[in-house]
Amino acid sequence: AHRHNSAALAAAQQGGTLHNLVIQYAAQGRYEVAVPLCKQALEDLEKTSGHDHPDVATMLNILALVY
Repeated sequence: AHRHNSAALAAAQQGGTLHNLVIQYAAQGRYEVAVPLCKQALEDLEKTSGHDHPDVATMLNILALVY
């Protein structure tokens, strides 16, 4: 699963946005992939943009929807 997550993260960074990838996995019922990706995206956003950035709130909302 970790190798798959790494490949998915690389694909998201190259192509679409990570949150779209999370939503795609969640829509497929693949929560075991969607949740870790979402948590990683949230961690990355907080490091790069700061805890109070609107994108952090968006990712928190997506994580809530995935749960």
